[in-house]
Amino acid sequence: MRICLGEAAFAPPGAPDRGAPVTLALGPFDRAFDCPSTAVTNFAIDHAKVEVAQVGECGTVFGEGVNPDAEGSGGWAFRTSGHATGGFADGVGAGGSRAARIEVPCGASAGITHGIDVVANHPALELFVATSGHPRATSASASLGGISIKLPPIGENAALHVCLPPSLAGQTTSLTLSVSTFPEGSFSCVGVPATSIVVDSAHVVSDPACPG
Repeated sequence: MRICLGEAAFAPPGAPDRGAPVTLALGPFDRAFDCPSTAVTNFAIDHAKVEVAQVGECGTVFGEGVNPDAEGSGGWAFRTSGHATGGFADGVGAGGSRAARIEVPCGASAGITHGIDVVANHPALELFVATSGHPRATSASASLGGISIKLPPIGENAALHVCLPPSLAGQTTSLTLSVSTFPEGSFSCVGVPATSIVVDSAHVVSDPACPG
């Protein structure tokens, strides 16, 4: 397992303790509902270290993941079922640029995941999203680090700017979008168009108007 470190893992430039030893604490993500826990039967850690990331493994600046503008390759994972498709597409993103896109016909589902670094102070997510499909036959959702992100209505596009909670500040987490298209009314897919979700320009910026 390799985990990209966010801004919170680094001392600020010029700090006297920059490069000093730190304490690494690891454990199960979910707290057990009872004791002893029946969910975790074995937990062992070995060979933990911090090292320089490989090329294309982590974002190059705080507030970004790998390939945040989808102009290159990698950085975005696509999950599809049925006849859904996912990948990069030219001319569909912000300003006619390249973007990540999933297309979901009736009876199918798909998702996009993008790792992103959250800045340490007053974080706000900026994201371009474009949607198309049948409003009453589409279920679409988005989240960053488990925090729900409101998407534009089906058939519209928007440049989102969403304040994030301080609990995410300085962390590396995942932006996820999930879409499913389903029959309407008579439970028939006849006449139900595919849903398309386009995502581009995913960044987390520092906005003084957001909680710090």
